[in-house]
Amino acid sequence: MADFYADPLFYDALMGHREEDLAFYRDCALAAKGPVLDLCCGTGRVTIPLARAGVEVTGVDLSEEMLTRAREKCGGDPLPVTWVRADALQFDLGKKFPLVLIPFSSLEHFHDRPTLDALMARVRAHLEPGGRFILDVAFPNPARLARAEDRFYAPDYFGGDPAATGVVAESSSFDPVSRVFTIRLFHAVTEAMQTRVDILNLRIFPPVELAAILEENGFRIVERFGNFDRSALTKASPRQIYVCELKA
Repeated sequence: MADFYADPLFYDALMGHREEDLAFYRDCALAAKGPVLDLCCGTGRVTIPLARAGVEVTGVDLSEEMLTRAREKCGGDPLPVTWVRADALQFDLGKKFPLVLIPFSSLEHFHDRPTLDALMARVRAHLEPGGRFILDVAFPNPARLARAEDRFYAPDYFGGDPAATGVVAESSSFDPVSRVFTIRLFHAVTEAMQTRVDILNLRIFPPVELAAILEENGFRIVERFGNFDRSALTKASPRQIYVCELKA
């Protein structure tokens, strides 16, 4: 099993082409009229475009490898971005922000309620009164969750260029008790066709549950969308996007 987040080049090959959320987050960041905190920023796929739009951004991530790649992607440009290696459950930047983001399904890496509560506490501690907290996660896909664990499928969960990623197949399984969806990505990494397997364990959030977690952690949901075009959340939506503020 490979450490998915220790290989930023593979991560970017798999995820770096995604652009469908960038205009949404850029508009939210510009409307905030102040610095933005991007939690679990990875290689800066969202962070860097915000900074290029003139927004002051702090990107926080646990992986030094991912942050090194993010710095490289800035290309030496004097962007208004600060990279911080920190645990999202324990960090304290000593300042508050008018906008805190957890984009691109990063919330799905926090599986149990104590961990989610600890993360939300850090968001509250860094959010200005009257500020906005925005996150997005996948909408549960029943057909994908019901896949047989012992079957292989063409790689389609993340997309990307198969020639660049080397991923040749994927399999998955879903634990209905923990609500953790496990994805296994299989690919050949040498001429001898030795197989590398990347495993991701992602928490699935039904909308009712996620809304309750936010409310119980001191947030009021201001808006909720089913995609980045701000369409309504329905059973056919591909995403769940929540715009929140602190309760009075």
